[in-house]
Amino acid sequence: MAERNQPMTLSETLQSREMRRQRTPSTSDWHWSEWLGWPGRLALLTAVLATPWMFGAVYSFAQCYLAIGLMIAAAFWYLESAFSLRASQVIPYVIWLVVIGVLLAFVQVQTVFPSATSWLAGQQLETWKQVFGPEAASGQSLNPTIAVDPEANWRYTRLLIMGCAGVLLGARLFRRPVDVMVLLVAMTANGVALAFFGMIQRMSHNGKMFWVFEPDYGGVLFGPFVNRNNAAGFLLICLAAAVGLIVKLWSHRINRGPELLVSKEIPIWRQVATYWQIALSELTASKLAAVIAAVFVATGVIATLSRGGVLGLLAASIFTLLIYGMARKPRSGGLLLLPLVLLVVLMASWVGFYDQMIGRFAQFDTSDEISTWDGRIVSWQTTLPHALEYGAFGAGLGSYPTVHRAHADYKEIHVFEYAENQFVQTLVEAGIPGLLLLCLAILAFFSLATFMLYRGSSPTNVALGTAGVFLISGQVAAGMFDFGWYIPANMLAFSVLVGVVSFHGQSLAGRLKKKSWWRHETSGWIVKPFGLMLIAVLVFLVVDYRGQSGIDQLLRQLPGNKPREQLSRETSTLEQTQQAIDELTAASAKWFDSRLANRLGDLWVHRARWEMYQQLMSSLPTENLQGNAATAVTENLWALTSPIRMHEQVGYLQNSVGNSGVNEFRQQPAVRNNLPLAAEYYA
Repeated sequence: MAERNQPMTLSETLQSREMRRQRTPSTSDWHWSEWLGWPGRLALLTAVLATPWMFGAVYSFAQCYLAIGLMIAAAFWYLESAFSLRASQVIPYVIWLVVIGVLLAFVQVQTVFPSATSWLAGQQLETWKQVFGPEAASGQSLNPTIAVDPEANWRYTRLLIMGCAGVLLGARLFRRPVDVMVLLVAMTANGVALAFFGMIQRMSHNGKMFWVFEPDYGGVLFGPFVNRNNAAGFLLICLAAAVGLIVKLWSHRINRGPELLVSKEIPIWRQVATYWQIALSELTASKLAAVIAAVFVATGVIATLSRGGVLGLLAASIFTLLIYGMARKPRSGGLLLLPLVLLVVLMASWVGFYDQMIGRFAQFDTSDEISTWDGRIVSWQTTLPHALEYGAFGAGLGSYPTVHRAHADYKEIHVFEYAENQFVQTLVEAGIPGLLLLCLAILAFFSLATFMLYRGSSPTNVALGTAGVFLISGQVAAGMFDFGWYIPANMLAFSVLVGVVSFHGQSLAGRLKKKSWWRHETSGWIVKPFGLMLIAVLVFLVVDYRGQSGIDQLLRQLPGNKPREQLSRETSTLEQTQQAIDELTAASAKWFDSRLANRLGDLWVHRARWEMYQQLMSSLPTENLQGNAATAVTENLWALTSPIRMHEQVGYLQNSVGNSGVNEFRQQPAVRNNLPLAAEYYA
């Protein structure tokens, strides 16, 4: 008898159909080089999970570890690609948009020549002239750049490079369904742990991170994050993974015969009861754990008291259910909506955050003047009218605080380091080209996610499509009131999920019979040089971040450099000040940045104050003073040495004596030997 090749029974037919639905390219053309991806996969997953616990990776030491993880992952991915037999690879289109953004950032730090100023730059030249003089516009002396703040531009360019690496490595290292499952489970568990830790910390908060570390930046803490808005943004990313995990697990039905059909002619309450019985009959421990985890992470978003995070949660939930319903037309999936929402509200109320969240929304600033701590709307109204005055490529990445302060005409309550809106900040810093790239990347990713929902059939594709829609809708909504993408931990988790979803969407397009413009792959002669270049850049970033972390450690060891602590007679004596100047001067010869320059300027001013204070003390008979009288005299003499009092003294001498008195004051050793150096470092 001839061997039977075709299934002959209903059970065999269903099993073979399920195998075909779950089949991926990695199972049909497996090669031994696939094993080389495991070390890289573990390195990337470790970076994604560990960086939020290192204060969101806002410090240089954490960014150094992040770059090391990306470098290891990129190296093993390159080895896997080098030994693979495939002539082309699926590289998501989003990567190339990010690469163009990186090139735009490099253009912004180029020198501006007078012949190009009419279209390449605008207010930048005026700023350089005001600060450094007319010679700055010549392009020969101080080399003015398109970026108002070149150092901040380089700081954000590094984040863009690591984001590009995250998208690529996520796409290439999480291709199989089992790898996707590991990623979704790990990110969901990480979100649960972070939400639990954050809520416990809020209930027993002592003003310090991990109850031990004093934060360097202002803001309301939540868990390991310096700012609760950033914590909410990361939890939304984890919640997207949890949503994808729920869809993937609930897509697996227990095989108990043909699917039960429920007639629409019976009463609606009986339909609902029947669907609930079906769902409960197929309930497993893993499905229940996934639902509880999603509810817990959503409760964590509410517990952050971040208005942008809660709006992102609501927008993502509504939009995802809408798109999922139109694409998949579920018969019973919608029944989970109301119980999940009720569970989130009840749990948030139980832990005591619901009333606080309502109070936070009641504080939303809609005034026409910046009279509260918030002031986002006034910040946008102040800066946006001047966004297009900085040339074709914007004012440079990281330049928003400089641009805002240059055009603000009201009393400054606090410095807006970020626009608190991703799109406003992108328009100001990268111009129309940057905003266009951002919108194209969002649209491309959203198209791929919805493509998988409409055209995918395997649980992995449907789960990733759902997670992708939730991810992008939640992040866009939260990005209207927050700056979470600028936090390295958020950026890495977001970019890896974007890469995974984008890869599976384009891979699905290549497997379908109907042609789609998503189906094209990238040739190996492009991928391999790009991979080598990426590894080289990541090695450079590791070295750079290592130097930056050394500067951080050096600055932290200096007297008067603790959070909210100023240089004074008590924190830094004259000998300590001179020792700090020597150490920072030696360090600046190897690694120079604005923090070193600013601190050296402060130290030279402090040294001038000490020498002037000693001069004043020696000229007054203070030996016979005792107790409070001696303390009052010394405090008054120290106050006379402040830069403001020096400026007042110069003005007084100018009016009363003339230039001769001013020149005599400037020729004092304390002034002549210290303040010119301080001015040089400040400049």
